[in-house]
Amino acid sequence: MPHSDDRLIDFGELYGYDSFTDVVGVIGGLVTTADATAAEYYTALDGTPARAGRECYDGCIIAYQPDPDINYASESKWFALVVSSNEHGGPVAIRPFLSGARLYALAQGNVPGISNPQQLLQELQAAEVPKNAQLIIYNAVHDLPYTDICHVLTVGEFRTLSFYGCLAVHLQENGHTNLVEVE
Repeated sequence: MPHSDDRLIDFGELYGYDSFTDVVGVIGGLVTTADATAAEYYTALDGTPARAGRECYDGCIIAYQPDPDINYASESKWFALVVSSNEHGGPVAIRPFLSGARLYALAQGNVPGISNPQQLLQELQAAEVPKNAQLIIYNAVHDLPYTDICHVLTVGEFRTLSFYGCLAVHLQENGHTNLVEVE
């Protein structure tokens, strides 16, 4: 068995976070390619070759390339929790993380879709959220092409993310974006 820092992180194993991986309609199992074989990822988070191919499944934390059109904090990678694998190379359901830097950029910029930027900024400042913190989106799941996944994180790599587990981001249909405490 690999050293605990070298094994893939399974977010569902973390105490108190089962609600983030318990999503209705999940497929379960491995992320697959169009020919139904397991997708493997060969690069560690630091850009070096991984010791072996890394398979991805529900509960894994991944890194992927930011969408340049909405990369307000000019980040090189975005992170997410895989909540449902895919079918035959289709999209993977993810619950994205938002960095403190990205949240501050959303609150301080004139960003479409954010209807309460001042309130969000006040919440970030009151909670003293650092710019390098990673907060999970509490109530939204997005589709991501499996080919956009760059890295599947190990426990050791996840520890470098500055995951801010006591707070999450709550998105509302009216554009309100708030911080909520995670129970």
